[in-house]
Amino acid sequence: MYAGHHAFHFHHLVWLFTQLPYSVRVVLLVFLAAWVALVLHELAHAITARALGVRVWGITLGRGPVLWERTIGGCRMKLALLPLHGEVRLYDGDATSLGYRNLQAAGLGFVWLAGSSWRAPLITAAGSVANLLAAKAVVYYWMLMPRLIPPLFALSFCIFVVNLLMFLNLAPIRGLDGWRMAVQTAAWRRGPRLRAT
Repeated sequence: MYAGHHAFHFHHLVWLFTQLPYSVRVVLLVFLAAWVALVLHELAHAITARALGVRVWGITLGRGPVLWERTIGGCRMKLALLPLHGEVRLYDGDATSLGYRNLQAAGLGFVWLAGSSWRAPLITAAGSVANLLAAKAVVYYWMLMPRLIPPLFALSFCIFVVNLLMFLNLAPIRGLDGWRMAVQTAAWRRGPRLRAT
């Protein structure tokens, strides 16, 4: 009875969705897919940081009007309306111990610290790797499902495309993860390696 109740609501929602104009459906699907990709990307940064012993000060998801803001387990969480940007901010002391410098300045610097800085590129790359894995998971979903419901196929297709596009975040363009990795690599090549304190 309970499962049937949920199935009825799901099919009702699918039916309502199919009644919307095509352009509205496309916008909604891309909006949902962008949120999935953004959340996966930023959570991958945060989880990798924590797994490597680096504390996360805050996670920001989205831009525009703030919908929700709260501190959970010492981490400041902020959710805004539009899935256009995300950010994971490390505690200043932990970021400095990784090699980041001028944390409050626009031109973020980085020095390679022996025994510590190796974690920075892993944290930086984690978001894009998560997006690539999500795109791969969608392909597996398509392979395993015997019959795809058209709205679910459309949503999964949008999730696939947006996650692949998020992988472009590794391009070495200022402000993107690829730029941070280029700065980290340049610091590693420059040497001599300073010893982390």
